[in-house]
Amino acid sequence: MKFIILGGGLTGLSCALTLKKNGHEVVVLEKESEIGGLARCLRMDGYSFDLGPHFLFGKPVLQALGELLGNSLELKTLDSFLGKMYFRKRYFNFPFQPKDFLINLEPSWLPGVFFDLVSRGIRGSSNNNSIDCVEDWVINSVGKRIYAYTHLGDYISKLYGLSPRLVSKDWGVQKLKFLRNMNPFRLGVKTIVGSSQADKGRRIISYPPSGIDTISKLLAKSFSELGGETILGARALAVSRKGDREAIVDYISEEKKSSVKGDFLISTIPVDELTRMLTPAPEEDVFEAVTALKYRVLIALFLCVNKRQVTKHGCIYFSEKRFPFKRITEFTNLSEKMAPKDKTSLCVEITCFKDDEILCKDDKSIYDLVLTSLEQEGFLQRTEVEKYKVLRIPNAYPVYDLSYYKNLETVFGYLSTLKGIVSIGRQGLFSYNTMGNSIRSGLSIGKELSATDPSGLNAIVQARYQGRLEKYRHALRRADLRLEDVH
Repeated sequence: MKFIILGGGLTGLSCALTLKKNGHEVVVLEKESEIGGLARCLRMDGYSFDLGPHFLFGKPVLQALGELLGNSLELKTLDSFLGKMYFRKRYFNFPFQPKDFLINLEPSWLPGVFFDLVSRGIRGSSNNNSIDCVEDWVINSVGKRIYAYTHLGDYISKLYGLSPRLVSKDWGVQKLKFLRNMNPFRLGVKTIVGSSQADKGRRIISYPPSGIDTISKLLAKSFSELGGETILGARALAVSRKGDREAIVDYISEEKKSSVKGDFLISTIPVDELTRMLTPAPEEDVFEAVTALKYRVLIALFLCVNKRQVTKHGCIYFSEKRFPFKRITEFTNLSEKMAPKDKTSLCVEITCFKDDEILCKDDKSIYDLVLTSLEQEGFLQRTEVEKYKVLRIPNAYPVYDLSYYKNLETVFGYLSTLKGIVSIGRQGLFSYNTMGNSIRSGLSIGKELSATDPSGLNAIVQARYQGRLEKYRHALRRADLRLEDVH
């Protein structure tokens, strides 16, 4: 079979390589001038930057990469997550850990916080179906005092641009599962014995020492060596089907319009973009649903710093409103190869909607806004910055507002009726997932499509959409929620 893949990010490349290994003809269309999607790097004057922090969590993704790339990928195992949340001029491990949280908690807050946790430890955290928003979900998990003390509501507002009362509890289920471990019994055990079952079961955290784009470059190289075709700078314009067996993508590249035909189309681009380019067009209710899906833009400020180290941490989350940014990553704390000797590289992240005023500000204004805050807090001085660059990255974060689930049901209900087309990945399934999830899902669907005859392909498509819709609802119902990473 011939497969067309829209998008050369980690999901698309992992799927493309898997299909090619199984003897299929595959062409990848990538609208940017380089592959990698959100897992790209910026490099300038010896400094290297990922587009925010990217880590590989756990053994399953390492097994997937081994299957895809063999032993060609060099990885460094990090001693710990190196993640912190900074608020009230204090650092806390993030995800929160009971002992660390107790030690760093301001004494005046201890009685109230402990009372909330004891109350929830006795009665348990309810999976009440009446809880819709993430604010109620967090308070139900750990109480009002931890929610207020940590400024989690402010962080959510900063990330999503919405009140936490307008953000779905699904975000908490996915990204804040560790809060379910914050109970007085764990706090007591952690304090007395200094260890916990969570510590013993801590997952392996890996990182490519030369930057995260090492993975996408190796995937693309292996794909090319097997005869796979990648067309860069190719922006898809329209997607159509001819009967049940032929997918057609019209695209523009180097100001010339072209088209490519195949038996099956795999889209990893934002699901709203795919839906709008379908021919014939879907019904009005589908358009309304897909238009209602919102994304946040990532503004990434990259700083080349003439200083050996700014912080001791890999990445720091800033929850308080007084900081205009939500996160800082210092890459030389992950790998010394990410900057020249005795210097360091930082990425500062701000999120916004596409019509927010800050997105229209010039690079100097964004730099001044961030540096003023960093200077006031004592992190960095302007005289220590050698150079900076600003990138604006659309569709970086899918927004789980209170209506997103209903809108996804409508959109996926329509897409599931289209034969020979499937939408997958972070963008294609409107899923705030990790790069590990992206790699594993690309490998998985590539295997499934390769092992199935044409008559069974639609079942694979249906399973992908249904699995996305059920994922967090199922997790909410489980009693044994496991610790997840927070990226």
